[in-house]
Amino acid sequence: MLVRLRVPALLGIAAVLGCSDSTEPGSVPAEVHAVSGDAQVGTVGMQLEDPLEVRVLDSRGRALAGVVVVFSASQGDLAGGPVSYFPAVDATLGLSMAPAIQETSDAAGWARAVWTLGTVAGEQSVTVEVDGVDPVTFSATASPGAPAAVAVAGGDGQIDQPGAVLAASLAASVVDQFGNPRAGETVDWAIIAGGGDLSSLTGLTDSSGVASTLLTLGGAIGFNTVKASSDGLSSARFHTLALAMAWDDAVADTFSGGLSGNRVLADLAQVGYAWDADTLIIGLAFVDSVVSTLVGGANAMGGVLDFDIDLDSLTGIESLADRYRPGSGSTGMGVDIVLDMFADASGEFLIFNDRMQTLGSTTPDFRGRLLTMRVPAAFIGTGPLAIAVTAGTPAEPTDIAPNDSSYLVAAGGTPTRPEAKAPAGAAVNYIRESWQ
Repeated sequence: MLVRLRVPALLGIAAVLGCSDSTEPGSVPAEVHAVSGDAQVGTVGMQLEDPLEVRVLDSRGRALAGVVVVFSASQGDLAGGPVSYFPAVDATLGLSMAPAIQETSDAAGWARAVWTLGTVAGEQSVTVEVDGVDPVTFSATASPGAPAAVAVAGGDGQIDQPGAVLAASLAASVVDQFGNPRAGETVDWAIIAGGGDLSSLTGLTDSSGVASTLLTLGGAIGFNTVKASSDGLSSARFHTLALAMAWDDAVADTFSGGLSGNRVLADLAQVGYAWDADTLIIGLAFVDSVVSTLVGGANAMGGVLDFDIDLDSLTGIESLADRYRPGSGSTGMGVDIVLDMFADASGEFLIFNDRMQTLGSTTPDFRGRLLTMRVPAAFIGTGPLAIAVTAGTPAEPTDIAPNDSSYLVAAGGTPTRPEAKAPAGAAVNYIRESWQ
């Protein structure tokens, strides 16, 4: 028997069979559905176990083939299609060029990407976008990798008097190969130069990956060095400095947005001094590590150190700190000696008199955030002296310490009034009487 079916009946059969995919003209994406791969946990720099999978659907829930799907990552690398890069702002990394891949949905509407996590531990994300559709986001937690080294986390580069307890603890992190700190790791502490005492000799890194100890400086003038180590890993060293006197300088009080070329935006944190027999030791502590201009690189630092020997603002030359200072302020100094902190061909700093004739030189000692210079008393006498420091270049200083007035260096031993400081335009008698 021949059975004739009308078209509506055929359409009804098709509806019953329920074909969900669609390539019909006019079908447009309405949803990107996240299928699998979200909320994974992995190790920094490693590929996640499961791929990220999405499905492109139209308004009736039917899968769409041939739709362009873009996967973009806040960190790491994506595989699965052509790779491109786009500007992205990440909470940890700041502005960076983030990777993206472009996929085309297959016959069943699927698009996939393989995600290799970035190198910064914490939350990371991938955003999946289709034109005209709300994006979806996949997240992953990146755990630190295996311990690789001990790193300085804080407290390095402090200056204080011999025998003093440093204001800030020495803090160390056990980090992976990318610098991510790890919790629960053992850190051992040891003094390797300068003497003194530590509040603890061993400890575990806390939830933020940091272990700390408090250093009491040794009784002698000079560097104190502490080593932080962990079994089988490269160690970290902390350099601190014991001087007769140290003054704090405000942090982040720099004058400019940065120097051109390879010089660091030098930000002074402390200035200190001590007499060592017939030599004056000057110590400078910076917020960031610095190196000599002879070495060069991103942290090359220069500047000048002014000495007012006779404590008379009417003799000598004008302080370079005053001459090149942006805005108001004055050291109240008449400078008799200038120490130029730009290294010559031998790496030394040159010392000039007020007629800018060379008297001699001094060899700087750079140790991370600390810079020390030894100036023979033959050039400057034995004090009292007024001093002021300009970091950066005379034409574009980045920091001046102190911002107003000058520091007083006592004659001979440790001054008894550490708060005394010469105000701008101070009379000579006031300055001298401060140290009697």
